[in-house]
Amino acid sequence: EGARAFLEEHATRLPSEDYLSDPVVKKLKHEIGSIGSEGSATTTSSTTTTESSTEGLTELLRRPPGRALAQAARGSKAALLLNYVRSRATFGDPLSVCQCIEQFSVDVLSQKRQWFKIVGPEKAEIMLDAFRTAPADGLLLEIGTYLGYSSMRFAIDNPNRKIVSLEVEPTHALTAQYLIEFAGLQDQIEVWSGHSQTSLRRLKVECEARNQRVSAMFMDQCGSRFWQDFEAVHATGLVNDGAVVIADNVLKPGAPRYLYHLHRGPVSSYFDTKVVSVPEFGMVVVEDWLSVALVKVGRPWQDESVQEVMPEKVAELEWFAKTCRERAEGATGSVPFESWSKHSADMRV
Repeated sequence: EGARAFLEEHATRLPSEDYLSDPVVKKLKHEIGSIGSEGSATTTSSTTTTESSTEGLTELLRRPPGRALAQAARGSKAALLLNYVRSRATFGDPLSVCQCIEQFSVDVLSQKRQWFKIVGPEKAEIMLDAFRTAPADGLLLEIGTYLGYSSMRFAIDNPNRKIVSLEVEPTHALTAQYLIEFAGLQDQIEVWSGHSQTSLRRLKVECEARNQRVSAMFMDQCGSRFWQDFEAVHATGLVNDGAVVIADNVLKPGAPRYLYHLHRGPVSSYFDTKVVSVPEFGMVVVEDWLSVALVKVGRPWQDESVQEVMPEKVAELEWFAKTCRERAEGATGSVPFESWSKHSADMRV
């Protein structure tokens, strides 16, 4: 399967016309070399083919990411990671790729005291243990692919389970696709590009067409959307009884609204929930929480049962989490470890 077929296949995974109009996506789709050779010509002409488009996918992925992806990711953690993994990981070995991603955080980002938003090995083991209790007959849905680390860890531990992962940031989505292909997991993991609000509408159509249900779910997107996105999935009626739902970073930066609904809200009886305290990956001085919930009843609840006013304290904590999250995503793109530690302690209290 050549480069042209590869890009055409991935183009079908873009669910929204609005998303397709994104200038970054248009550029990435235009350049045939986005997963091909840095040095090869790029064209979409029907009469001109590139040299790389006739080569096998294996050889293609051994080459550097092409100009479009490289330019879109330039100077970012994604760009640094691509070069790091390609030069150190074993092609076709997903465990090697995941270990290389972990080591990248230690070798490159920790030296600069920068946060790398992956779950890391300690959180991953807790999550894998929980997911092993999920019903066997259903897919694993991830919201927040980032660069593909967690979905690859899930795939290694669950070789017979299909994984659908959603990512809103186009550069992150394509970087994850590249690394997943490099690891040889492209047949097990699908990365859908676009906002969860759009992609989750597609989920019902896709699952019904494939006769699939959701047995496991991992949320690692913006914490302010955890409850809203879970409600959207639950409302489809596709969630299996006994499904396992895990959310990361519910203390740092925090997801107070989500935790409130699981533990104290009007539908809390639908869940058996626990919170696991674990050091943040790459920030051993910073505490974070994983929320692990067992969905006792998968059928949708009545709309009127969740139409309550959020307690004032929960709303205040939600604002506090939002403020810190915006600071981390701002112009400097960095929050000192000491500030994160204080934020976690304040949220905990």
